[in-house]
Amino acid sequence: MVRQYQKLFEFENVKLKFTDDAIAAVASLALQRKMGARGLKIILEDLMLDVMYQLPSQKKVKEFIITREMVENKEVVFALLEKAG
Repeated sequence: MVRQYQKLFEFENVKLKFTDDAIAAVASLALQRKMGARGLKIILEDLMLDVMYQLPSQKKVKEFIITREMVENKEVVFALLEKAG
């Protein structure tokens, strides 16, 4: 699922990264909720919804990193990195 999101963001010329802690936090939330694999998808969709709508309008973003804090707080922080050139 992470790779699917990364591929989607490539179309917007944005490199999407997930920290190892972020991936572990998603898995932990799914286990806590006793949701299994479907829980992984739901958690990621909830988190990525804002990113998918807001990031394309941010023309200066070249790379975006999803962190553990974003997953746990269910809030995405847009730290912008400008495109080179």
